[in-house]
Amino acid sequence: YLKGIAYVAQVDCTVQSHLCQRQGVYSYPTIRLYPPNADGQTYILYNNGWRDANSLRSWAFQYIPSKVTELDEKIFSTKILRDSKPWLIDFYAPWCGHCHHFSPIFESIARRLDGKVNLGKINCDNHRQICQRASVRAYPTVKYYKGSNDSKRQDFLGDEIGNLDGDFIVNYITNQQIEQQQQQQQQTPNVHHTTEL
Repeated sequence: YLKGIAYVAQVDCTVQSHLCQRQGVYSYPTIRLYPPNADGQTYILYNNGWRDANSLRSWAFQYIPSKVTELDEKIFSTKILRDSKPWLIDFYAPWCGHCHHFSPIFESIARRLDGKVNLGKINCDNHRQICQRASVRAYPTVKYYKGSNDSKRQDFLGDEIGNLDGDFIVNYITNQQIEQQQQQQQQTPNVHHTTEL
């Protein structure tokens, strides 16, 4: 999930001992994140005990600029529900382990769908009323809001996506947008102008 977002590298300190000494690496494994445009001496040290892929990915995404907008009640009610552009929303709770696991997947989805759909997330602990009105009963819940026609307010419920697989969600959104375009083309009458000679 970091492909195209961050480089992942490994240094064998038994072979590259000079580099490891210069970097002050004396215990193994040592995991660091070097921010973009850093001088090579600036880094963030990973000190979580978990070294599984999900934990490392979640940690790395904390320091990578997000493509997902953090939403509140006002923005959701005034912008999302009235926006003509589509939105994909992650309803989550900060204490939810599945939400922490899903967060980097959602960030990856945001990068894959960049320019096609807006992505946002709502903390249901802080914004319970919106989550209740959207009928969120489990975390994380992902809903698709297709976009409003003529600035009419969309339904709070949206379209719930029951599968949290990144590829499934990207394909679902792509197919939804193709269907919407086809429906719009069918609703637009074909007008032919003829010129008499």
